[in-house]
Amino acid sequence: MNVRPCGGQEVRKLNTYKKPSLRSRLIGDRAFYAQVMKVAVPIVIQNGITNFVSLLDNIMVGSVGTNPMSGVTIVGNNLMLVYYLAIFGSLAGAGIFGAQFYGNGDVKGVRHAMRFKLLIGVGITILSCLILLSFQDGLIMGYLKADDISPNDVAERLFYAKQYLAIMLIGLFPFAIEEAYSSTLRECGETTFPMVAGVIAVFVNLALNYILIYGNFGFPKLGVAGAAIATVISRYDEEDRDQRNPSYDERDPLGSRCGYYDALLFRAWCGYRAGP
Repeated sequence: MNVRPCGGQEVRKLNTYKKPSLRSRLIGDRAFYAQVMKVAVPIVIQNGITNFVSLLDNIMVGSVGTNPMSGVTIVGNNLMLVYYLAIFGSLAGAGIFGAQFYGNGDVKGVRHAMRFKLLIGVGITILSCLILLSFQDGLIMGYLKADDISPNDVAERLFYAKQYLAIMLIGLFPFAIEEAYSSTLRECGETTFPMVAGVIAVFVNLALNYILIYGNFGFPKLGVAGAAIATVISRYDEEDRDQRNPSYDERDPLGSRCGYYDALLFRAWCGYRAGP
């Protein structure tokens, strides 16, 4: 309590400052955690879904035989893992700038960040396809040099791995584009829609795996090739659903309902700005 003279009278000024509690200083504000969880939980779910797609192929192909499962595991859990990490790392770096641009209200900056993601994603995909096609035998054989594997099993696993890899390469481009788009949506505060698209893609993959791997509902029994085809189709489905994001308005930095190429590529290159 402070006392000071004012016109012959004393005015008492109460000190209204309240020292924060130990709990608030160490743990923080509850509203902040609620906001963080609202953003983080859909991201965690979507990343888990991305990894679950490969696991789903392993589980369902495993019922066909050990050698087919080994071929799928080598490609999905080892070779493709390096590609996924490269994509996630490059997009995360650009995403830092995209989030800053969005927070500053710089729509043009968000588009430029998105354009960079598309370019780096496609570039990494092209490079990965060239490496995997050129050195696929050596890369796969690096996982088949155990002494307890017979030559016949090695040849069979190599065949299945190459079959699975050849089809999976077709799905790398939609995966890179979908990751660029969904990461930008998350940076702009839209985390739920990419998560929903990922969940639907898992069910699409599950249904197509059941149909194509085992030859149900009159379809041919494709085994490993069916698992790869189902995964590729689910990637395209997820990309298409992210592109159809319904949370569009005229000042949306992604121009979602306009599609990728008009709103992001062409306008970003020309330096146009959406909305008024």
